[in-house]
Amino acid sequence: MNDKPAHQNPAAMNTDGSRLPGPSDHEVNRWLEERRPIIDLLRQAHSYGDMSSFSLHQRRMVLITHPDHVMHALVRQEQNYRKRSHRAGVLLGRGLLTADGAQWARHRRLLQPQFSSAGVRRFQPHITDAAQRTAHLWDRLASQGSVADITAHFQFFALDTIWRAVTGDPLDEATYEELRALEGIIEAIPDASGTLAHRPISLDQEIEAIDRVAYRAITRARAGHCHGVLCELIRAGDLHPPLSDRQIRDELVTLLVAGHETTAKTLAWTYLLLATNPEVESAIHATLHSAKPTPPERTLNALAYEVLRLYPVAWLIPRHVVTTDLVNGWCIPSGSEALICPYLTHRDPKFWSDPDDFDPQRFAEPAQPCRRGTYYPFGVGQRTCLGQQFALQELRTLLALLLRHYHLELTVQPTALFGSNLRPADRLTGRVHRR
Repeated sequence: MNDKPAHQNPAAMNTDGSRLPGPSDHEVNRWLEERRPIIDLLRQAHSYGDMSSFSLHQRRMVLITHPDHVMHALVRQEQNYRKRSHRAGVLLGRGLLTADGAQWARHRRLLQPQFSSAGVRRFQPHITDAAQRTAHLWDRLASQGSVADITAHFQFFALDTIWRAVTGDPLDEATYEELRALEGIIEAIPDASGTLAHRPISLDQEIEAIDRVAYRAITRARAGHCHGVLCELIRAGDLHPPLSDRQIRDELVTLLVAGHETTAKTLAWTYLLLATNPEVESAIHATLHSAKPTPPERTLNALAYEVLRLYPVAWLIPRHVVTTDLVNGWCIPSGSEALICPYLTHRDPKFWSDPDDFDPQRFAEPAQPCRRGTYYPFGVGQRTCLGQQFALQELRTLLALLLRHYHLELTVQPTALFGSNLRPADRLTGRVHRR
């Protein structure tokens, strides 16, 4: 498989001359031939130790899972572990997730205040209205008793919430139908390792649909019909070097994608986990209705943290190694691709007790593990997800309504699909019952 000259694909070496362990070319070839999921190869690599290396598509891959090494790559040496050729660039352009350098820093400073704790409090009425809209839908479904597409409910809620935050208006059905093109685009994006780097279909029509929505919203905002984050992006053109409509479009689409993907997928994983752990759902319901309850925010935080531990939507963080680096005695050559994997760190028995068990109580006291780098579903360091607090507030608000008043009987239990994000392989369907 690897016919590239050795000096162009150097191995990761120890200072004593030994190679960083990992799957052999033969093992990688077998994995490729069997067309197994990328997580199978990464689990195999992880079995060699906290850091391992292998050659894939003539590139040197270094898998990083140990908390100390995670902090080294994403915090202490962040400038040496850079994003490069982001796989979602076809959709996001040069938005905050894909940009780097001065543009990224400028746009991050511009948007940061909007998603601070204070900023999220300003969005609370929007979040509440979107959650009540979903609760009213579930109330009607509980009366009908028919099987419903629960995935669609969570997608609509998440898009409705971020659309309200960005434009100030609730999401209408026609715009939602246009924005549904996002799902097809996201599913066609290759996984973070690049091993599925194929676009089997043309995405031109889907991207054109998203562009229509984005530029229509920008036109309305420029005409004064906006009360959300989009207005701040437009006003920023008067305070800084002006943002072009294309730059605003890229940030708007980035906010729509990042603002709904984590929330919708985490809600799906939440109900899948509750369906297979009914005793946990009963305990949470009892706590929310107790006469002397634990503060609901603490209970719902613990639930969300545990779901994100087991199923971090951003399950694999790729970085390009700019210059040769030394990590725990191992020499990582420049040009290597670092694969930093929250999914594997979060399930490592060296750092978590009973790591495969679904146990929100592990986050009850304290709310976060003490050791940095053991838990990073939103990333860590300068590029920590901007919308972390927004997403958690969405989850708390909707789950507080739904878990108090409704029970969801799922008719399917999908398996995990490890693609550009970590999502259920099939759509959730089920019946809603009033408690």
